[in-house]
Order: sequence, then C-alpha cells, then structure tokens
Amino acid sequence: MKNIIFIIVIIYCFSMYAAEPDSLKAHPEPKYLLEGASITAEKPTQAIGKIVVKTFDERVINSETNIAEAVNDISGINISKGGKNNSELSIRGFAKEDVMIMIDGRPIGGGYFDAVDLSSLPVADIKEIQVIKGPVSALYGSNTMGGVVNIISATPDNSAWLEGIMQIQRNNTNRFQLSSSHKFWNWDYLVSFARYNTDGFPLSDDFVPVTLENGGIRDHSAQRQYDLQGRVNYDLSDLHRIGISASYTWMDERQIPVATNELYNPNYPLDIFRKFVDWKRYQVSFQNDLQIDWNKTLNMNLYFDGYDDIYQTFRQPDDTDLDLNSRLLSSNIGTINKFTLKMNNWDIIAGYRAEYQSYKRKDNGDYKDWTSNWQLLQNPFCQVEVRLNDFTFSAGSGFSIFHQNHRNNWIYHLEPSLGLFYETKGFAQYNLAISNNVNYPGMHELFSSSSGNPDLKEESAWKYELSTLQPFTVGSLAGNMDVAVFYNAINNLVDKVYYAHYSQYENIEQVDSYGLEAAFKCNFILEHNFQYRYLQYTDNSDRPLNENPQNIVNINEKIMLPYDIFFVYDASWHDISHSDDEILPAYWLHNFYLNRTFAKFKVKLGIENAFDQNYQEKSGYPQPGRDIILTLETSIL
Repeated sequence: MKNIIFIIVIIYCFSMYAAEPDSLKAHPEPKYLLEGASITAEKPTQAIGKIVVKTFDERVINSETNIAEAVNDISGINISKGGKNNSELSIRGFAKEDVMIMIDGRPIGGGYFDAVDLSSLPVADIKEIQVIKGPVSALYGSNTMGGVVNIISATPDNSAWLEGIMQIQRNNTNRFQLSSSHKFWNWDYLVSFARYNTDGFPLSDDFVPVTLENGGIRDHSAQRQYDLQGRVNYDLSDLHRIGISASYTWMDERQIPVATNELYNPNYPLDIFRKFVDWKRYQVSFQNDLQIDWNKTLNMNLYFDGYDDIYQTFRQPDDTDLDLNSRLLSSNIGTINKFTLKMNNWDIIAGYRAEYQSYKRKDNGDYKDWTSNWQLLQNPFCQVEVRLNDFTFSAGSGFSIFHQNHRNNWIYHLEPSLGLFYETKGFAQYNLAISNNVNYPGMHELFSSSSGNPDLKEESAWKYELSTLQPFTVGSLAGNMDVAVFYNAINNLVDKVYYAHYSQYENIEQVDSYGLEAAFKCNFILEHNFQYRYLQYTDNSDRPLNENPQNIVNINEKIMLPYDIFFVYDASWHDISHSDDEILPAYWLHNFYLNRTFAKFKVKLGIENAFDQNYQEKSGYPQPGRDIILTLETSIL
C-alpha cells in the first residue's frame, strides 16, 4: 500500500511541473481549462442518469444551516434525524451508507460508520448541489448504489473582500459566518469561518410529555459546532491550474436526544443517555488540472479525510454513572485521476480511483486495547460518448477491486453503465439510463463487536430510469414538466437483523423497488414549483418502507411584493411511514419567508413549521415545532 501511495505522489508532483506541449501552443483554437474542471460530470450525458441541480436563488438568503437541510426539498430525497442526532439520508429508498457524498467531484470519507452526516457539513460558499438518484456512470466509482450528492464550491469573485451572515432562532439557536474571497490575475482564494450554536430545539405545543421528555425544549439536543475552511487555486499558465483545499470542523460536545419511547426505570438504569465529546473532522485535498492538448485534459486529485471523536454513554440523565467511553480514529486517503479526450462527435474519459480506509478504536468495553482494521478499494474506469445528430449515446464501465485485511482473497466486479439521450428541436429531452452499481460493506458492518459480520457479501443493484423534460409555452405562461420513472433490482442488501438476544448485519437476498418522480415549474403571477414522489417495494421483497413515506409532495411559491419584498412559501406533505414496527402518521409542514435586498445587505424573516405540527420522521424522535428565523447577510468590506 505504501508503494502505491508513493508512486501516485511522484506522478502527481511531476505533472504539476510538466511543460506545455508544443502541439497545444501551435493549435489555432485552444480550449482553456473550464471553471470547475474537477466536477466529475460536466454535463448530464456524462452522468448517464438524470442529474438534479439545486442552485441558490440570489434574491433569497439561505436559511439552511447545513447540507441536510439544503437537499431535503429535492424530490426523491428523504432526510430524517437519526438515533445519534445525525442526519439519515435516503434517496429513492436507499440508505445513507449506499450514497456517495462528494465535494467538487472527490468523495468525502464516511469514516468507520461508512456514512457522511450531512447535518455536519455547513452551507458555506456553495455554488450548487448536484444529485444523481438513478443509474450512476462509471466516472463516479464504486459505492454509488444509492446515488450521488456532489457539492460544488462557489468560484471566488471580487464582489466583496469580506462578507458576513448572522442568523438567530429560538432558544439561543444562532449561526455566524465570516468569509473572504478574491480573484486575482492568476490565482484566487477563499477562506471562511462559521459557528453554529443551539441550546436545543423547541418541540410542538401538541407534544404530550413522557417519562424521558417533558416537552418545551427537546432534552439533550444542545450542540455547538465550529467550521474553518479555505482553498487556494493558482494558474501556472493559461493551461495548467493547481489548487489546495482544507477544512476543519469540531464540536466540544454534541448531545444526543433519548428516544421518547425508551423504557426507563431509575432503579435499574440503562446506558441510554449519550453524547459525543471532542468530535473532529478534517480534510485536505490537492487538485491538478492540465490541458495537455487542444482536446486533451488531465485531472488529478489527492485527498485525505480524518475523523476523531469520543462517544460516551451514561446511566443517569445528568450524564453521571459513565458506562462506555469509546474513542474512534478513522481516515481515508485516496486519489482520482481522469483523462479526457474530446473529438467532434465523440469523447472518451478514462481514469483510475483508489482509496485506502482504516480505523482504530479503544474503549472501556470490548476494545480495551487499540483495535484496527483497513480495506482498499480500486476503480479503473472508461466511458465513451458518441453524438449523432439529436442523439447522444454514452456507455462505459468501471472495474472495482476490493480487499480488506481479514480476507485472503481480492473481490472483483464489473460495473457497466449505459445512457441514451435525445433532444428535440423544441428542447424537449428524453433519457434512458441503465447501470449496475456495487456497494462494499462498511467497516462497522464487518467489524462491530456487537453486530458485525465479517462474512458479508457486497451489495449490488441493477438500476433503470426513464425520464423526460418537456418545456412549454402557452401565451405568456412558460414552464416545464419533468418526469422520471425508475426500477431498482437490489441483490444482497445489507441490513441489521434483530434476534432475541442479539443483532447482526446480514445480506437480504433480493429487494426490488420502483417509483415515479414528477416536477412542474412555471411562472404565472407567482413562480410555481410542484414536486411529487412515489416509492414502493415489490410484493416479493417482503420489506416495508422503513422511515420512507410512500408519497411525498413539495410545493414552493415565490412572488415579488411591494417595496421590493420577496415572499417565499414552502410546504411539504409526507405520507405515513414505518419505523421500528410503528406506523408514523402523515403530516404537513408550512414555512413562510420574507426577503429584502438593500445596497449592502440582505434581510430575511421567516417562520418555520408555521402551524406547529407535531410529527416524527423516526419512531421516538419528535421534530422541531414552530420556530422564528431572522437572518442578515452583508458585505463588510
């Protein structure tokens, strides 16, 4: 493994100082590096499946404090609060462990639990969020069975040297952010610092108190998070750019609410009171983009992710009588190398990915000595795109190679993908996509002392998607209708199975799901945006939609009022859902916002969950009630 890393570093450093080829200088029409060259798929045809792009309206201040909140209104995505006060992401029924989270085209390590908590990623200096919910192309590598969320960073500009955002809500919940960015002749930079604090979120007035939750402010939900990030890009020439980005996120303490349906007897206390202390996440990434010739580019990325936290459980609600004190260190180091050749009617993209994952753990329970494990995943890939008049045909495959230290044999899989695109003269679009995507077991699924199973097989899914985008104009009314139908055939799905006295991760033989997503957008007096999602498992799957409503509706309405006040109404309806053998009732949420832009600052006033709906997304975890939000965004310098 050390030799592989050494060779990659040598190649990377050498390419940073590579001379410009004469053929490039002599070509009459050189194609210079595009902004965001590190983005995995530059256009929908490269992604095979349909890409949904969430952009941020400049007329509106973003009230979302993290990525989980930012993507929750995208059709096909469901976000719930997990048992450890983290976000539980689900895309078309796939769990968060099956979804690849990326920043500018490079994976974010999920650590020991093989899942990124989107609520710990702040919404800061982001241009857009790309989401692939259906078939995924070979360009994204393995572990994409559930889809991809790719967070695209904003390009530094010269609008201001220093910008600030301040947001306040009930119960000392507030967010503060300072950022500075600038673009010079041949280099640019961006640096930001953010602080988020809450003394706990308010519950609905309709919440009925129970033994472990008396209502009002949710017990054990306080949190204070700091985030520091920055990046620098430097153009060695018009044809060669290098960059470095880094971030550091930390929390001194993150409390974890107790499930309200837990049984608690003070005379026989259980270790149900939990929290994280000294929680840290840090990452660094090196990017190298080189235009080799007028139609040839080389993109290289080296990255490192690290996690360090202490997880504690207690037998008393005042955090006394310590039961478990566990420290976990995990890290990912990887590289992505991509070569692109563009011709008049066809393109080819080929490359190689490799990622080394490791962890070590020590506590006062089952891991009294430091215990460590590692695994290595490699992905050579190739994809070809051919354009014939109004048709575009994309086909490719990845070849995944997996090895972990407790298995003697290497595991190999071919992951093919196919896409057919057609666009009419009237800009209507049709897309058929098919892929086979593989997910390898996470380290906690393999090695956990309580539920791990070292004999787990890798998951795989054949994914099918048919989508269309239909623009229309009727007089002064203009808009579009976007529809997608999908089918997923999943083999060896990993899930935790509960027995009388223990639980264990096991493979479920076959689970098939299917569904429909529709979005309607138009401008008529208001800006209308309506989204609907339907999801179901086939009868032979014998599996309920755990924490996934069968039907979800999202409504967004915008209008400019007098005095340049911009009004936004957000509403969502979630059907009933199953959670821990309980059926959770359906519910509506309604949010209202007023935005006003002045010369040097913007102001936003809003009310969230305006009708104080008492609801749950996961059994035993009531969600926030009515809340008031005030946000100020300003250019300081």
